[in-house]
Amino acid sequence: MGRGDAFRSARVPRGLCKNEFLTKGFALEIPPGFGSREPEVRSQKCNGGGVFTGLTEEWLKQSCLGMAGKESNDPNRGHGAAYPMSVRFPRFLRTARRLAALVPLDRRSNPLSRTFGYDRGTKSIARHYIDSFMAAHADDVRGSVLEIGDNTYTARHGSGRVTHSDVLHVAAGSPGSTITGDLTDAATLPPRCYDCIILTQTLQMIYRCETALIHAAGLLAPAGVLLATMSGISQISRYDMDRWGEFWRFTPLSARRLFESAFTPAAISIAAYGNVRSATALLYGRASSELSERELDHRDDDYPVIIAVRAQRRIA
Repeated sequence: MGRGDAFRSARVPRGLCKNEFLTKGFALEIPPGFGSREPEVRSQKCNGGGVFTGLTEEWLKQSCLGMAGKESNDPNRGHGAAYPMSVRFPRFLRTARRLAALVPLDRRSNPLSRTFGYDRGTKSIARHYIDSFMAAHADDVRGSVLEIGDNTYTARHGSGRVTHSDVLHVAAGSPGSTITGDLTDAATLPPRCYDCIILTQTLQMIYRCETALIHAAGLLAPAGVLLATMSGISQISRYDMDRWGEFWRFTPLSARRLFESAFTPAAISIAAYGNVRSATALLYGRASSELSERELDHRDDDYPVIIAVRAQRRIA
């Protein structure tokens, strides 16, 4: 039996017809004879006719997840038992690891990940949008640059254009920081005028965010640019909450009103990233790699995951 034959039997989770399952971006194929016992199934009729067989949750959790985590040479486990499961059915195992805990997704009380999907992939959905915004405005990262927390985007986008780089952190002794200060306390901030300030995922962590923004705008040189991102639909960042707090969620309108307290309306441009698919995936803890580019890049202003702002100081 070839590998293709081993994957010929497709199963659909309970509560979802095959078309709905594939539309949600999932795909699970069960090799014939897989597991120490036959699959527990439940048949259902689907729109458009036809009957599809779905695995019960208990069998999927015990057989799929168990086998994904523990390889076995048990002869009762089916085809090619002399070889580890990772050798015999690598594609199935990769799928099972991700999907065994997902069925059915919309009935879960707990997320798949509490770390924004970083334990499932290399990048969170929110970070995908932040990276996209910063890449679109890479030319603004030039001259003297101030970034909050670390210099990730200064280093990534400022090569050859940045003449001076500072990193502001509220905690003394933070690795990589050059300035210890609080954006709500002007006395702790440097007098330097910056050509660019990078303020990603910062304002929602500051209770007096309007004061912080006014002070940040005051650090800009004439025609200087502030690039900021803020969370819209999102879980709480437990790391930040336990250290300095997380206080706010924004909409495009609230972001505009906030920035109009420090910049002229004509100098502000706002972009909302996200849609209902990426928003729910983020809340469940899925990584950006688990969604397609099309799913990620579709924009729906009613479901903003990230609100991004470019604001420029007037030339005196």
